Amino acid sequence: MKVEYEITPEDWAAFGEYHARTSSHFRKFVHVGIAVGVVLLLAIGEILSLSTDSPVFVVVGLVAAIIWVLYWPRQVIANVRTHMARKDQPCLRGRHLMEVLPEGLHAKCDVTDSVIGWAGIRDVIRTADHVFVMLSDEQGYVVPKKRVITGDLEPLIDEVEHLRRRSSV
Repeated sequence: MKVEYEITPEDWAAFGEYHARTSSHFRKFVHVGIAVGVVLLLAIGEILSLSTDSPVFVVVGLVAAIIWVLYWPRQVIANVRTHMARKDQPCLRGRHLMEVLPEGLHAKCDVTDSVIGWAGIRDVIRTADHVFVMLSDEQGYVVPKKRVITGDLEPLIDEVEHLRRRSSV
């Protein structure tokens, strides 16, 4: 059972966004960024208010802090998408092959050819447009559902999930 598919930079951007939205590391980064931004903006508003004897700067600091809470998470995800889409490595674009073998998942592109044992596959994530075969928290294979050239993706992924679960028992 195998599929051949085409990958574009947008597919890697989607992988990066998925990771940014689900990773505990990114969630912590976003929460720390929000906290630091809010404290800094409120402190600046308070300092300006005290130095000018005008409460308007406290209100300005509060409004800026609210805007920061809404802005920061979206900006982090946008930055991750941009970073991932700009990666220029040979195997991050072009034609790929994924095949189920008895010993593991065979993955091939124009520069690599490898077999990952079933125990090495951590998870299989299905989104509306992609399948992510996760090897770790940050590494995985990206398969765009709309750019499968040959083969049937759903039965292949079902088999990958079955063999991955069976190897972890």
